[in-house]
Amino acid sequence: MAKTGRREFLGLVVGAAAAPAMQAFAGRAEAAAAPSGLPPLPKAPVMTGGDRGAFVVYDARSLEPLHAETRGDPLPERTPAASVSKTFCAYAALRGGLLREDERILCDGDGWRPEGHGEIAVIDALALSCNAFFEKVGARLTWESYREACDRLGGLSDRLGEEPADLLDRIAAYAHGDLLATGCEELARLARAVALADPEDRALSVVRRGWREAVLRGTATAANVPGIDAAGKTGTLPGPEGERKFAAFAPLSEPRWVLAVRTAGAGSASAAEIAGRVLARLLTRV
Repeated sequence: MAKTGRREFLGLVVGAAAAPAMQAFAGRAEAAAAPSGLPPLPKAPVMTGGDRGAFVVYDARSLEPLHAETRGDPLPERTPAASVSKTFCAYAALRGGLLREDERILCDGDGWRPEGHGEIAVIDALALSCNAFFEKVGARLTWESYREACDRLGGLSDRLGEEPADLLDRIAAYAHGDLLATGCEELARLARAVALADPEDRALSVVRRGWREAVLRGTATAANVPGIDAAGKTGTLPGPEGERKFAAFAPLSEPRWVLAVRTAGAGSASAAEIAGRVLARLLTRV
């Protein structure tokens, strides 16, 4: 959905008129070169043909980069988090008691399926990346709770812009990551936080299940590789050249790797598809 249309939808959700669209992040930066001297993945490069973007494989605990590839024109160093931000929205609402794990909310449009997904709970909403669900949940949050979630999940509050004065802009930030700047480093920091979730942190355990379901039956099924259970969250920026992001980890039970993938352009594979190729290679090294 175009940004103007999305804001009109938000206006219906919170009972307010649509406000002017936020300014998009501007400017481009040189993408960091692939780290040198890293142990290569087996066989040929993962990114081929019309692929454009980059990925980095990290050690899940130390976040030491193990392998990286870039292909095509460099992407900006950081761009808005897109639907990856739904992770922070879900965590803030669950942790603050503003959303129950079993609470069902109507997803009535602007999701993975344009017509919506009906009444769903948060695990399904994460798996299906339902915009309407998180816009409605976002209306319950405070900026402070969202900022705290960004800090607790990867220490990313320093990548967050200033609090918008307009409620609709705040909801857009919660549900669509408009003000959270992320590159591979930030995606990896988030993925490590979810991968190594404290079992006592019930809210984060729920989020972790949503990430797993995204790979099993949601927006990231292209990363579902038999023999290596993965979990992750996708994000897509609008437009035909819009960037696709994927923050992921594997294996599920004993995480060894964290993946950060960014792709762009109509001719490039999706970020989840690139992750699937990477995981298939990593499987031969287990």
